[in-house]
Amino acid sequence: MNVEQKYQALNSFVTTADQRPASVELFYSYAHLDALLCQELRNHLTGLKRSGLIRGWYDHEIEPGSEWSVEIKEAMERAGIILLLVSADFLASEYINHIEVPFALERHQSGHAKIIPVLLRPVEWHDLPFAKLQVLPSGALAVTAWPNGIKRSQTSLAGFASFFTTSARAKSQRRSHRSRLHESHKNAYLMRPSPRPL
Repeated sequence: MNVEQKYQALNSFVTTADQRPASVELFYSYAHLDALLCQELRNHLTGLKRSGLIRGWYDHEIEPGSEWSVEIKEAMERAGIILLLVSADFLASEYINHIEVPFALERHQSGHAKIIPVLLRPVEWHDLPFAKLQVLPSGALAVTAWPNGIKRSQTSLAGFASFFTTSARAKSQRRSHRSRLHESHKNAYLMRPSPRPL
């Protein structure tokens, strides 16, 4: 395979990758007593998942025999968005507050992930380490405190959809930039003078 064929193969791979929908991986950090609300949120986000904007992971995907602490850490390292599903049970969890939340904040501060606190149930959260972050639903009214279930779901989803669409668009722009950069390097390589024979 000559140089031109190698670049054609590489260009084909890059082009195919650019055509794939950009998606963001989610990590759900939640208390097991809030599992039904977590599942309800996951169900509401199915449309975004099917459209290719998101991929979700939560601890029910850990296979039997796997070391769950390792699986959770690896999933958090892959995640572009970490959802903190906040409730009294969430705040009472030692594992969540001593392992997951500090690691999530570390990734958020380093720019490797974005934290979105989601207020599931009314609880005092304003003095917590993630209190400086914008929360959902808008207005910081917990999901279960909305008088109308449909309205609270629509309000929450509007915030999620807007954020995920923006994130996916940014990811697509980064891919497009990489593709243009690749094309520029390819052209520079092909245009370089051939070495003189010895």
